[in-house]
Amino acid sequence: MFFECFRAELIKSKGTFYLWLALISSALMPVMTFLIYLFRTSHFIPKPTQNPWGGFLMHSYQASALLLFPFFMVILISLISQIEHKNRAWEKIFVLPIRKEVFFSSKLAFVVLIIFGSVLLFDLNLLGLGFLVAWLKPELKLLEFSAYADFMILFERSCRLFVSVLALIVIQFFLSFFFKNFIIPVTIGIFLTVAGIILSEGWEYAKYVPYAFGHLHVWEATGNLKLEHYGIFSITEWQSLGYFILISAFSILFFSKKAIR
Repeated sequence: MFFECFRAELIKSKGTFYLWLALISSALMPVMTFLIYLFRTSHFIPKPTQNPWGGFLMHSYQASALLLFPFFMVILISLISQIEHKNRAWEKIFVLPIRKEVFFSSKLAFVVLIIFGSVLLFDLNLLGLGFLVAWLKPELKLLEFSAYADFMILFERSCRLFVSVLALIVIQFFLSFFFKNFIIPVTIGIFLTVAGIILSEGWEYAKYVPYAFGHLHVWEATGNLKLEHYGIFSITEWQSLGYFILISAFSILFFSKKAIR
């Protein structure tokens, strides 16, 4: 039943605004980076032995991860949840022979997949536009070096960024279902995201704040911060996974008791 519900989410997403939002947001920063390199080429001509791919990929990644990505998630999650809030769709769903927790978990899995897909598409868009600007502007010397090593670093950081924001995803998902009004979860999410940005810039206890995890990951990836590591993940990444599991379990239990109103 879970996979049938998940497939239904995929069908409902066709032609929706939030799907277009996911596609546009994954291309926005790569396109901006492409245009900057295209029209201000002289600022990015590398030294003779310097691989220019690192700068091209990482500057765009850092800007997107810090500024665009968290706000995009807040809006996207609320838009997806609004489908059920519109036209009292809950009443139709609750009379179907589907367990509430199955429906909720399948929709959460769909949200996670959409966001992870956007992260991967961002990486691919950035790489593709990098080759395009390399062809248009040979003086950048991008084609003289391999992009493989730097792209794999970008891919690893993107995956770890995704893990770092899992806590934010599930919190926003719960809020978007709890509040029918689209503005309320978006406002709360934006406020907490801004607070997370501020707290991540120097507060020693920011590593325990879910909305600061993504920014702390970026600060560490750029060498501006050192976090404790346990195995393959940092402390914030492990905490994000823990928050995701606990809040998902609570949300599913809460939703299973939800009555039609």
